[in-house]
Amino acid sequence: MISVFDLLVLLVVFGGVAAVAFAVILNKESSNKPQPPQSNPYQQMPPIQQVPPAQQVSTMVDDAQPVEPAHFCAQCGSMLEANASFCQNCGAPVNHR
Repeated sequence: MISVFDLLVLLVVFGGVAAVAFAVILNKESSNKPQPPQSNPYQQMPPIQQVPPAQQVSTMVDDAQPVEPAHFCAQCGSMLEANASFCQNCGAPVNHR
């Protein structure tokens, strides 16, 4: 006579065999289907489009007068007049170079 333990062992063995067979069948069916393309995280970026340089337009006016550079006080930072000897804001002497 077969014991309950023996029946359980047979059930587990046959269940395992059935599960393996089922997995093999499913794997074969899924391998026949075309796989979607896998994205490659390391794929190369497309080349950057080269934009032609813009044509330069001359901004120089023929009759333009040269502009004298502005001078600023070394003590307070105020803008100085062209030939000032002292700052009008703080009175510091101006060192022209």
